[in-house]
Amino acid sequence: MHETTGRVTSASLTCDPTGGTHRHRDAACATLSRVDGDLDEVEPRLQRCTMIYSPVDVSAVGTWHGKPLMFHTTYPNRCAADSQSDSVFAL
Repeated sequence: MHETTGRVTSASLTCDPTGGTHRHRDAACATLSRVDGDLDEVEPRLQRCTMIYSPVDVSAVGTWHGKPLMFHTTYPNRCAADSQSDSVFAL
């Protein structure tokens, strides 16, 4: 996650078994399981976020059940990144 302030945050995540440095490993793995690793298919979680525009760029790179996983998008702020990715980008 790269914020406009210059702050960069990263985490590792493994699923089955769940592990890594991600703060919400179980929730992130559950989300990835529901969409079979396709982050474009994630249903946003209902959560109230401020309307403060402070964009964050996020990327996910790795494998899901042996298939390459690459995803990149920009969310309006950290809260939106968390809710719209259903915890995958809750860093």
